[in-house]
Amino acid sequence: LKEKDQSFLSVITTPVNKRVSEVTGVSVSSAPDSSPAASTPTMSNTKTPKGSSKKKKREGRSSVSEGPPQRRDLDPILKNNDEDDVPSIVTWDPAVASSTTDPDILQKRSAHRREQSLIEGDLIDSNLEPHYSNLIDSANAPIFGVDSEGRVNVWNKCAMRIVGYTPDEVMGKNLVREFITRDYQASVGMVIDRALRGDETANYEFPLMTKEGARIEILLNATARRNPGGEIIGVVGIGQDITGRIAQEREYTRLIDTANAPIFGVDTYGRVNIWNQCAIQLVGYSTEEVMGKNLVQEFITDEFKTAVQAVLDEALHGEETANFEFP
Repeated sequence: LKEKDQSFLSVITTPVNKRVSEVTGVSVSSAPDSSPAASTPTMSNTKTPKGSSKKKKREGRSSVSEGPPQRRDLDPILKNNDEDDVPSIVTWDPAVASSTTDPDILQKRSAHRREQSLIEGDLIDSNLEPHYSNLIDSANAPIFGVDSEGRVNVWNKCAMRIVGYTPDEVMGKNLVREFITRDYQASVGMVIDRALRGDETANYEFPLMTKEGARIEILLNATARRNPGGEIIGVVGIGQDITGRIAQEREYTRLIDTANAPIFGVDTYGRVNIWNQCAIQLVGYSTEEVMGKNLVQEFITDEFKTAVQAVLDEALHGEETANFEFP
C-alpha cells in the first residue's frame, strides 16, 4: 500500500514540480517525500551533505523556519548558481506565479508601474523646483512665465528691476492686457498661443510698459513649459533688454539722415535700405521710391553698372573702396 501511495503521489506531484521548475528556474525532484509538506506545491528544496545528521545554515542564505512559508511578492526567483549549486529555499505561491502569465494581472502591474513612475517624477520635479526657482530668480536676464490662460506665474528679479513691478503686483494678472502696449497686444498674444501649441519663437522684439509708464524694448525667446507628464501647462519667456541698442540704432539713423552728404546703403542683395535726406535732394527720389529696389539696375547708368557692382561686391567681402567716381 505504501508503494502504491508513493506511485500515486509521484503521478500527482511530477506535473506540479515541472511547473515549479519552469516558473522559478529551480530543479525540483519528483520523488515524493514521506512528509506531507513535500507533496504540496509550496515547498522548500535544500541539499544536505552525506553523513551529516544536522542541517547547516549557510551564511547569507535563507533557512527553513517553522510555520507557513513567507510569501515573496516578486517575480519568479531565479536559480542560485553557487559553486556547489545548492539552491536557495524557494517559496512558491500560485498567485505570484500566475501573475507572470495572466494578461490581466500583467496589464494591471504595468499600469501600476507607470503610475508609480509619474508619482516619482512629480516628487523629483517638486524636489528640483526650488533649485530651478533660484536659478531663474538670480538670472541676469528678464524671465517671466504665464499659465495656459496667459496669467503671470513667473517673474524674476531682473524683470522686476527692469519693469518696476514686484512679483506680488504682477502674479495672476494677464500679461498681454496689463503690460503690453496696445499696438503689440495682438502679435504678443499670437506668440504666446503658438508656444502653448508647442511652437517656439526666437528673437521676437516687443515693447513692455514699465511701472513709471516708460516703454522698454525686449528681445524675447518664448518656449512651452511642460509638466513631468509632458503636457504643456504654460509659457516661459527669456528676454533681453535691447532698449539701449535700439536707442543707438535710432541715433545712428538720425545722424545719417541729417548728414550734409548723400548717404545710401544696400543689403546683401544690392537692394536699397538707406537713403538719406541729402540723397533725396540730389537725386530727386524719395525714400519710399527707392527702398527695396536694386541700386545698380535701377539707378546706375549702363556704362557704369559693371564697375559699381564690382565695388559693391568687394565691400560685401570686406574690401573697402575709396574715392570711386560714378554717375
